[in-house]
Amino acid sequence: MRYKLLSIIIVIAIILTVFAPPAVEASSLLRVGSRGGNVKEVQKRLNELGFNCGKVDGIFGPATRNAVLSFQRANKLAVDGIVGPATRGALFKGGQASSGSGSGKPSDSAPSRGDRAPITSTLRVGSRGSQVKTLQTELNRRGYNAGSADGIFGPKTRNAVMSFQRANKLSVDGIVGPQTISALFKGNGSSSTPKPDPKPEDPKPSKPDPKPAITSTLRSGSRGSQVKTLQEILNELGYNAGSADGIFGPKTRNAVMSFQRANKLSVDGIVGPKTIAVLAELTKPGKPEKPKDPEKPKDPEKPKDPEGSGRPLIIPNDKFKEFKPRANSLTGKIIVLDPGHGGKDSGAARKVDIGEKGSDKIKEKNVYIKESDIALDISLKLRRILEDAGATVIMTRDEDVFEELYYRPALANIEMLKTEIAKLDEEIKSLEAELNTLEGMAKEQESKLDDIEEREAEAKRIRSQIDELEKELSQLKSSEVESISIEENAGLLGQSIQEIGLNLSNANFGDMKTEIITIISNFQDEAGETPDDGNTSEDDVETDDEEDIQDIEKLQEILQILEDVIEIIGEKGTLANMQDNAIAQNKEPIAELIRQIEELESQLNDLEIDDSEDIEAKNRKVQGEISSINDEIKEIEDLKRTYEGYVKQLETNPNKALDDLKDELFKLAGTDYKDHMVYISVHINATTDEMQTGASGVRVYYTASTGHDKKARREFSQTLLDEMKKSTDFSGTSSTPFESSLAVLRRQNFISALVEAGFINNPNDLQKLVEAQTREDIATGIYNGVVSHFKKIK
Repeated sequence: MRYKLLSIIIVIAIILTVFAPPAVEASSLLRVGSRGGNVKEVQKRLNELGFNCGKVDGIFGPATRNAVLSFQRANKLAVDGIVGPATRGALFKGGQASSGSGSGKPSDSAPSRGDRAPITSTLRVGSRGSQVKTLQTELNRRGYNAGSADGIFGPKTRNAVMSFQRANKLSVDGIVGPQTISALFKGNGSSSTPKPDPKPEDPKPSKPDPKPAITSTLRSGSRGSQVKTLQEILNELGYNAGSADGIFGPKTRNAVMSFQRANKLSVDGIVGPKTIAVLAELTKPGKPEKPKDPEKPKDPEKPKDPEGSGRPLIIPNDKFKEFKPRANSLTGKIIVLDPGHGGKDSGAARKVDIGEKGSDKIKEKNVYIKESDIALDISLKLRRILEDAGATVIMTRDEDVFEELYYRPALANIEMLKTEIAKLDEEIKSLEAELNTLEGMAKEQESKLDDIEEREAEAKRIRSQIDELEKELSQLKSSEVESISIEENAGLLGQSIQEIGLNLSNANFGDMKTEIITIISNFQDEAGETPDDGNTSEDDVETDDEEDIQDIEKLQEILQILEDVIEIIGEKGTLANMQDNAIAQNKEPIAELIRQIEELESQLNDLEIDDSEDIEAKNRKVQGEISSINDEIKEIEDLKRTYEGYVKQLETNPNKALDDLKDELFKLAGTDYKDHMVYISVHINATTDEMQTGASGVRVYYTASTGHDKKARREFSQTLLDEMKKSTDFSGTSSTPFESSLAVLRRQNFISALVEAGFINNPNDLQKLVEAQTREDIATGIYNGVVSHFKKIK
């Protein structure tokens, strides 16, 4: 008994020694989960320096951690998100650090002309606090209109800074770094007030500001240099977007959502005009001026409770072996994680004394373990694992905030609808591309029809020209035939003369003409000297005279013929040359006409006039397809507007919308999302016992409300339970899931389950839950269950 009592006393002494509160609060480390005045002091200081950590509430959450990471990165400190001596020293440089009582504040006095400047940190767009107010006051005093000295570094203050920098021949970047501070307060070439720009309230830089780094809307699936720029900006601002690889994946989306939440934007994970505008305002225009910190950071220490008022012992950076999932094992899957409770709703909580094993022994008393904190940490670990496996992860909360019960299932439906809207946008884009192609084809067909009309008119004109030329050619050829006919007739005449005994080849046409004239003259003489022998009657005389006259007339005709023959075929006649002359005269025009006709016929053949009826038929078909696609686009746009209306209803009144839209949402979730989307709500169990319970282990719940796929939900819950039993060593874990009508499941349209990992009022379970490795193991089991589930339904 004595030894047993002695052992108990020794254990109590060790606990009191190790868990005794530190003597100086300011020397303790602050990290996620820390609370109290020191956290408030750090948050206030971070906001003053432009590293936005959100509300100054004394709770060290993800937003504060992101701000600390950004500050450490900017000041070349160890980027671990923990406020240790080195980080605290850089935060409160220049003797302005708080002593830990919360009363110390940065100087808020008016600028002085001494050697020491009242601004001790770099200021830029987005910075807030007393030092920004001091900057604005000094700029206004010098004539550079910075607007109201409200302590907010906005566009007007930036313009005033740029005007001052330009006037003092400094780098014009709108950032108040060491050189600008020196010029403002240390008389570095500017002790006298310089002449401001003509219009300091509306300065015009010598060079235009560069275009925004991001110019188009980015969302999940986007790729390229602008996505890379987005990732770099988010990482610089402390929102972890992962590697800047130019691929908009789940990690980038979560970083965007955290940024939107911190800046009071619509939290949709889409980088649209409003998000781009805020990013642009917070993005440095030039190379930042970074203060140097010679102090080397020390190894991080274990956290301590600075106020002794109780805080969650949930330490994301605590030592544990991270589980590495199989790459791409969940690519294309969507998992909605719902960490139970949060904010004002802490869920079950227990005030306990906790000790940790290891070389750095720490013992703390009166530490409150809250269900909301444990559930969140498990979910964050699970998100890391799922994203490493390629899944898209949506969280109903990723920090210690309160979300309404009906908002949680509504968020999953909102994300489903937004995914559908994005798919519809892509479908519309694809159809519009197809429509552009068809419209181009239609335009081409119409152009062909116009061309056919023009070609037919041209063909008609060419045919008309050919007809005219052929007529002209026919006339020329006809005249050539006529000349040949004249020669033939002359030849016949010559033959006739030969037949009557005239030797035309040797004839002397002149002698013949003289002889014929003599004969005619004799006939005329004889006619005038008719003898009257008494035997000739008057009738005989008249008959002879008539015959003589006829003979004379015939001779005269012969004479005329001879004269014509002499003229045509005589020594000076034209008949010999008539044919050659006619052919020579017509040869060139005929050849030219033939050439012109052949050329026109070639042009006519080259026209290649298509069948207009065939083209018109093709065009009618294309126009029909265009009309069909336009109708399809209209239907998709109508559906998109319907889904957008659903989103608005779910965002404004989730409770009512979940009832009103139940059938439509369930139909969509049960068909298009059954094979690749699940919903998991993470909780820690507790009984109604005030102190402790014997109940232990993991519990998984599902709902079987009317309209839900009861079998699929039960099988999913069973798979999760089986895998979590393998990954954890809780005692008393049930072997089958429980059916329940929990609202978060009842209102859920997806295959879903609620997990309760351990009992917070069971000392053994609680001891396991405060170990980071246990929480990692729980997350591992859930991941394995999700992978197994999708394999089964594949």
